[in-house]
This record gives sequence, C-alpha cells and structure tokens, in this order.
Amino acid sequence: MRRYLYIIFGIVCTLVGIIGIFVPLLPTTPLLLAAVYFFSHSSPVLQRIITQNRFLNSYINPYIRKLPIPMRIRIRTIIILWLTLLISSYFMRNQGWGLILMGIVGVGVTIHVLTIRRGFTDTDKQ
Repeated sequence: MRRYLYIIFGIVCTLVGIIGIFVPLLPTTPLLLAAVYFFSHSSPVLQRIITQNRFLNSYINPYIRKLPIPMRIRIRTIIILWLTLLISSYFMRNQGWGLILMGIVGVGVTIHVLTIRRGFTDTDKQ
C-alpha cells in the first residue's frame, strides 16, 4: 500500500513541478527532488524516467550529483526569476499580501541560488 502512495505522491510532485517551470511561485526543483525520493522508494523505473528526462534532469541532476552550478546559469536563473516576479506583481498590484509573498520568495530563491556551490566553465573564467 505504501508503494502505491509513494507512486501517487511522486506523480503529483512531478506534475506540479512541471507546472512550476512556467509559474514563478511554484518551486520546481524541490518538487522534482521529492518526486525522485518517492520514486526511489517505490518505482525504480519511474525514478529512471524522471532522472534521465532531458528536460527535467537539468533541474535535479546538479542536486543529486552535488555538481557545481556555473555562474552564467545562476545569473540567468536570477534574471528570469525577477522578471517573472515583476510581471506577476503587475497583475497582483492590488494584493499587498501577494506582493510581500513574492518579494520574500524572490529574496529567498536569490540567496539560495547564490549560495549553491559555484562551478566554473571556461567562459566564466574570462
């Protein structure tokens, strides 16, 4: 019974994580990592599918393999984060709590992205 619950939780986390790629306040990477956890305890086939998927593995492989993230990726991530938060804040400009929440999320994610182990590539060193 627990195996089937883990599979369901893993599928839900995967689907919401995929939606989070396009919606700024949904956390993509933590949900995909949770899905990998659930699948690792219930279905090695589903775990392999999610970790070898060419679109999703870029979110989870750096965490799973403890790889450093190049600075250019960090900068791009932060720019996209703040652009989507600014666009979202325009639509929520009358919702004070929403603006505060988006600000907290933006600052938190920015700090997280900047404190992840840094990796270098040839283009970063120039």
